[in-house]
Amino acid sequence: MKFKQYQRIVTIGIACLAMMVSVACQIDETLPSENLTSDLEKISFKLIDLSEKIEAAQLINSISLTANGPLADANIIIANASGLSVLNKSGKTLRQFKGYFKTIDHRITPKALFIASVSGDLQQTVVTTIGLNTGDWSAPLMIPKSNFKTEDACLYQDDANNTFVFLVGEEGLGEQWLVAGENTLLEKALLVRRLSLPPESKYCQVDDDTNTLYVNEENVGVWAYAAEDEAALLREPVAMLAPFGDIKNNASGMAISNHQILVLDADSQQLHRYNLNLDGDQTVGFTPPLGLDTLNSPENLSVRPTKKGLEVMVHDKSGLHMGLILLSDIAYTGPQHHTDRITALVKPLFETDLIPSLGDAADDPAIWIHPTQATKSLVIATDKQSGLAVYDLQGKEKQYLAVGRLNNVDIRTGFNLNGTLIDLAVASNRDHNSLHLFSIDRNTGVVAELGQQATSPSEIYGACMFKDKQNNFYAIVNDKDGRFEQYQLTTIDKQITAKKVREFKVATQPE
Repeated sequence: MKFKQYQRIVTIGIACLAMMVSVACQIDETLPSENLTSDLEKISFKLIDLSEKIEAAQLINSISLTANGPLADANIIIANASGLSVLNKSGKTLRQFKGYFKTIDHRITPKALFIASVSGDLQQTVVTTIGLNTGDWSAPLMIPKSNFKTEDACLYQDDANNTFVFLVGEEGLGEQWLVAGENTLLEKALLVRRLSLPPESKYCQVDDDTNTLYVNEENVGVWAYAAEDEAALLREPVAMLAPFGDIKNNASGMAISNHQILVLDADSQQLHRYNLNLDGDQTVGFTPPLGLDTLNSPENLSVRPTKKGLEVMVHDKSGLHMGLILLSDIAYTGPQHHTDRITALVKPLFETDLIPSLGDAADDPAIWIHPTQATKSLVIATDKQSGLAVYDLQGKEKQYLAVGRLNNVDIRTGFNLNGTLIDLAVASNRDHNSLHLFSIDRNTGVVAELGQQATSPSEIYGACMFKDKQNNFYAIVNDKDGRFEQYQLTTIDKQITAKKVREFKVATQPE
C-alpha cells in the first residue's frame, strides 16, 4: 500500500471519529449508491466569452448595488494577470485595479464594494474597495506577508460591521486579520489570531449570517469553524468523503447561498449541496449531487440567488461557465446586511494596551474613580497568568505589577490604614490561594502592593468586595467547588488582616 493511500485512510478514519463525537456519525439510506451516479441530474452550462485567461472569478449580487451608480450593471469580478476587474453582463470592464491576482472574494456594503485577493507578484493579500456612488478605488490595504503561501483569502463581516479576512495556507496554517471597521478600511491591518487548519486546504468561504468559516480538506471533506474573533478554535464536520459522506473523490471549491453550502467534487464532476441549520448543527440534510460532465477539471465555484433559482458559475481549464439550479423549494431571501438586529451593539471607544502574557491572560477589570478629577480615573485589571495591570481611560498602561496569577479584582474606597485614607483593591491570587491586597493613592492613583492574606479554598477563583454602612470592609471569594467565604478586613499592628466571618456553598461552579 502506498503511503498516500495509507495516509488518506487514516485521515478519513480520524474525521469519522470527529463526526461520531460531534454529530453522531450515521448511515443515511438516502446516500447515492455507486450505480446511480450515471443517472444524476446535470446542470446545463454555457461558456462565458472572455478574451483573457482568468485565475478566479465571483458573481456579484446586483440587487445590493446602487441602482443608478457606476457599478449598477456589474456582473462578475475576475482576478488574473491583468488585475482585478469588474465586468458587466456584456463583458465590458467597468473598473480595473492593475496587478497580478490569483483569488477573489467580495462583500457589498451600503457604500462600497469590498474585494480581497492574493497578489501573485507580491505573495500578499490585498484588500481594496470601490465606492458604489463614485466608482473610485480606495488605496489598497496590504496584509503583511505571512510565513506560508496563502492559497485563499476570504472576507467576513460581523454584526458590528467589522470586516475581517481569513488567510488559508499551506500545511494547515492560517490567519485572521481585521481590515475594516464601520465599513471603512483601516490604515493598517491588525492580526487577530493565528489558526490551525486542515492540511491540503485551498478554499474557504464565510457565512456572515451564522458567523461560520468553512474550509476544505481536499481528501477528507469540509469543516466548519466559528468565525468570531474570540471564538474557540474548534471544528465540526460538514461534508465528508465516502464512506463517511457522499463526496466521492475530493472536496474543492465552495460557495454559500440561501443557507446552503455547495461543494465541488472536481474529479467526479459533481456538485454537492448541503442545507445549513442556523440553530446549531452545521448540516441538517443534503440533496442528491448534480452532474458537471461538460466541464474540464472544474476548480472554483460562485453562486448567486435569483427569483428563478440559483445561478452557478464554475471556473475550469477552458474558462467560465454559467448554469442554473432551480430552487423552487428554497425561498429567495436576497442579500442580508444584518439589518434585522433587535439589540443595540455597544462599541468601544478605546482599547487597552496588550497584556504582557500570551494566550488566555486578560481577565477581570475594575474601575477606580478619582475622588476629585474623573479624567484621572483608572482601569485596574488582572493578567491571570502573571499580575495586575493599571491603565488610564485611553487604555495606556500606567503600571504593571508582576505579582502572580491574579484571577479577579475588586475595589472599595476610603479604607483607614493607620490614620491615612486609601482606596483598597483586592484580588484572588491563584498561586497561593490568597487575598492579594493593593492600595490606590487617592491623589496620584499609584497602585502599591500591601501583601497577602491566606484563605481556606484549595482552588481560589472569583473575588469581590463589600463595604457596609458602618464602613466595614469585606472580601468575598469562592472555590471552584462552590464554597464561598467572606472575610472582614481590618488593621491590626499597622497591617491589614483578614478574618473569616461567613461561609456558604452553592450547587454549581461559581466565579
